[in-house]
Amino acid sequence: MDKRPLMKKVKTPEEACVFLRMCVREIGEGFHPDILGADYENRKSKRTFTSAQAWKFDTNMRKVFDFIKDPCKVALDLYNVQYGRKD
Repeated sequence: MDKRPLMKKVKTPEEACVFLRMCVREIGEGFHPDILGADYENRKSKRTFTSAQAWKFDTNMRKVFDFIKDPCKVALDLYNVQYGRKD
């Protein structure tokens, strides 16, 4: 997954929003900003990220929390848009 934009380094608030949007799209409904990269698994119970990828993911997510006041709410709003929900 290193070549995907999900692993591009987050440096600005705008990139933090893009990163969250990509997480919702790429990881799907199992995504939550509080979950560490090493804890994600696919449907076959295999780790989604290698150790290096998980470290990059976590580094980006820390930046997201630095730039966005409530990334959990933003992620939920993105879910609702992505999946057409009105919760």
